[in-house]
Amino acid sequence: MTEDESPDPLYQGKFQALFAELRAEGSLADEVDRLCAEHDDIHGMLGAIDREDPAWPVVPEALEKLREHIEHEEHGLFPASIIMLPIAAWDRITPEQSAASR
Repeated sequence: MTEDESPDPLYQGKFQALFAELRAEGSLADEVDRLCAEHDDIHGMLGAIDREDPAWPVVPEALEKLREHIEHEEHGLFPASIIMLPIAAWDRITPEQSAASR
């Protein structure tokens, strides 16, 4: 499952918009692509687990990859995006919040 296939439309829209803005800005585009590829890898690992007879050695590995991935997003990409993106980009990412503050 990629970020554009998320079952949560809010997640889908916000992250697609954030990633699009970061790619357009350019300096973090490679990191965005790497994290999106990690999304695919993690979803593939988790999706391959047979819930009736899970391959238990794979579960901790998948969870560790997920933990590392979240760590990179929460402490790397997301804080960097606050610094790198101009206010106009955030207005495009969160138009409803921008409209409410006017």
